[in-house]
Amino acid sequence: MSNLKVRKTKHYSIRAKKRGIRDQEVSLTLEYGEIHNDKFFTNKKIAQQLKNELDIKIKKLIFLGKKYKGFTVLKLISKALKTIQKLRSIAMHLLDKGGVTVVYENNSLITVYQTDSYKCYQLQ
Repeated sequence: MSNLKVRKTKHYSIRAKKRGIRDQEVSLTLEYGEIHNDKFFTNKKIAQQLKNELDIKIKKLIFLGKKYKGFTVLKLISKALKTIQKLRSIAMHLLDKGGVTVVYENNSLITVYQTDSYKCYQLQ
């Protein structure tokens, strides 16, 4: 999904800004979220699983960094560690928000909202 060129509609841009949803959170949702009809979504469960997987990768990279200290491969390990830590930070934001839902159609992002907010409307 990340290799595709996706068009952002004006409506999407306005809603994302108004709702405080960052592009990185949308990208993570498109990459790791589940699909239901025309929607990609993450929820607390998916975000928690992703965070746990990233925590394991971070621990492994830290171990490798200690093991190969003084070798040239350490630069690659450090770069990978920073990337995984950034992904973990975004996953934590998703977890705090309760997930993000992205409506996607014809290679365009239509709208975006917090997954938990949709459930609030259903309860009323």
